[in-house]
Amino acid sequence: MTDPGPTMSWAQASLRFALELIAWGAAAWWGASLFEGTLASVVGGVIAGGISMGVWVVFNVPGDPSRSGEAPVVVPGWARILLEGIVFGAGAGALVALGRSGVAAVFTALVVFHTIAYRERLRWLLDR
Repeated sequence: MTDPGPTMSWAQASLRFALELIAWGAAAWWGASLFEGTLASVVGGVIAGGISMGVWVVFNVPGDPSRSGEAPVVVPGWARILLEGIVFGAGAGALVALGRSGVAAVFTALVVFHTIAYRERLRWLLDR
């Protein structure tokens, strides 16, 4: 049986979900911006956003309450922390590349705030 991680309040869960959506959306927007023409832009956006979302959804630590608790591909806690940093960092980088540095700064500040506010999860992940 998997040891469930620390619980998350509805406010933490809501903020986390919003941050995930922003990271995936920024990656998709950036991917779309790389190409001219509607079809190419759509394909670029779907690929970039899909990679970001795919990494997020597939690689998990069993029992992580910030996820479904399920882990299609099991990774150690340190690897999950690294993957989250990469996805959130890529989202912020995409916003900067799109000329939205102010939005990227606010997004990054919210990611840091959420991480500090939910640091019990980091400890839990590092123990796995």
